[in-house]
Formats: sequence, structure tokens, C-alpha cells
Amino acid sequence: MNLDFQLNLLPTQSDLKKIEKWLIEEDKTSGKGFYCNWTIIEKSFRNKEFITLNYNNFPIGFLVWSKGEIYAEIDIMEIKPENRNSGIGKYFFNQIADYFKEKGFLAIKLFCSPKESEKFWKKMDFIKFPDIGYSESDLTYYKPLIEIQQTTKNDSDNKIELWNVEPVLTPIKQE
Repeated sequence: MNLDFQLNLLPTQSDLKKIEKWLIEEDKTSGKGFYCNWTIIEKSFRNKEFITLNYNNFPIGFLVWSKGEIYAEIDIMEIKPENRNSGIGKYFFNQIADYFKEKGFLAIKLFCSPKESEKFWKKMDFIKFPDIGYSESDLTYYKPLIEIQQTTKNDSDNKIELWNVEPVLTPIKQE
């Protein structure tokens, strides 16, 4: 990938204004994009949970994220419309994943919205969050940032399940 791309961990107010301009234009021309989430984008900028991908010092992608206890959650990721379908999104995401791993996060979590983004996230090796019977949407995905053991299928009744939730939230009948 071109070396003129820079991951910008501390974007400026000027970068934010350039992104706002492109989001307004995208909203006007296609009715799509994330301008409808502008207050969320501004808040993440203020909280330093906003990263841009710059090309020749101009933002062409941005990411809004939040910190979980052991994971980073991607709230919004967008590449400028004219720069899509060229591998830039994959490059940007890989840079972000490396950054989150360096920060000590064990995984990345996200909710696929719009639904059309699901194809991209699957290409980035995200895994659908398991159906646990409550809370998480079927469009919730995660990607481990550490090596994990693959589970084995075991049809035996002799098993132990570990849950990191309050007992009343488990989908198992309490006795």
C-alpha cells in the first residue's frame, strides 16, 4: 500500500471540518453516509476516540471507537466515497487493529450498520457474535486480537459452560 497514507491518532479540528464537508456532500448526493451521526462523531473527537487515515495530509477515512473493559468497539468507520473499493478500507482497518492490539485490547467488537457493511467485516475475519438468547443483535461481530483456541464440537452431556454474566441473564434454566 502507498506510503503516503498516515494513521492520524490525534486529528485536528481542521481534519474534522474536512470530514464534515465530505459527509454533508455524501448525504446530499446519495442520502447515505454517517452525517446523521455527526453529534456522535464530534463527541468522539473531543474524547480522543477518533482516528483518521490521511493521504497527503488530507483525511480520506475516519474511525469512531469506544473503549470496553477488554475490547475496543468500532462505532463508525468510513472511507471517503471516491476512495472505496480500492483496498484502502482494508489497509485502514489493519492499521487500526495493530494499534488496538498495541494498546492491549484482546478483541474488537462492532455492530454492522448499514447491513451492507457485513460483507466487508467478514472479509476482515470478524466472527458473528454467538446467539446467547439476549442483548446482542445478530449483526454484532467480534475479532480476536490474540491467539485463541478453536472450540471442538462435543455432543456429550458431560460439559461445563462458563458465563461471564449475572445468573439471571443466562439462557439456562436456573434451579
